[in-house]
Amino acid sequence: TKVVAGSFYQLATLKVSRTDEEEADEIGTIHTGYVNRNPLGIAKFFSRFKGTGFGWLSTHPQPPNRVENVTAQVKIDEGLKALAADSAKTDYKSRFVLNTAVLGK
Repeated sequence: TKVVAGSFYQLATLKVSRTDEEEADEIGTIHTGYVNRNPLGIAKFFSRFKGTGFGWLSTHPQPPNRVENVTAQVKIDEGLKALAADSAKTDYKSRFVLNTAVLGK
């Protein structure tokens, strides 16, 4: 019985940890917008990782779920959505090339 109880306790704490991570993603998305950066950058970052397939055993949400959550948050927040759609703020590669072109001269 102690082993079963311990297992249930560990599974419950994993859920708490995943909830904390989801909250951190949400707050991070909001604060990314506050500093005038593309909030979908967080989703792009997590899209580079693959899920393990054993999400219920993980202390963190699966990367595809994190991408989905951040994307959904940006879609429903008009300010974040407008910021994500503003190519002047989201096209980092073009800005980098433009700003570093003088270095090659």
